[in-house]
Amino acid sequence: MNSRISALLQTLKIPAVYYIAPQEWVWSATSQLSYRLAERMRLMLAIFPQEAEHYQQAGGNVRWVGHPLIDILQHAPRREQARVALGIPPGVKAVMLLPASRAQELTQVA
Repeated sequence: MNSRISALLQTLKIPAVYYIAPQEWVWSATSQLSYRLAERMRLMLAIFPQEAEHYQQAGGNVRWVGHPLIDILQHAPRREQARVALGIPPGVKAVMLLPASRAQELTQVA
């Protein structure tokens, strides 16, 4: 979908900035989407250094800005502290359901 929107913006000559680009650079054997987005975006803001490098190699104007959760997670409680705060006894299995954009994020166990 974002590829089609980026094509429309390019056709209308509307400059666009892409924040948190598709992670195609990790999972795809080809980089077709990367090259299209790099060509169409005025600027891409990358959350990983490797991502910035990938989109730069694809010809994009890219700035690495860092991941938005890094600072937040530095102050996250440890597992034991979270269990106490949430009233979950030690040894009891806890399951957390979070919204996700892909089915495998719900089925894979970390």
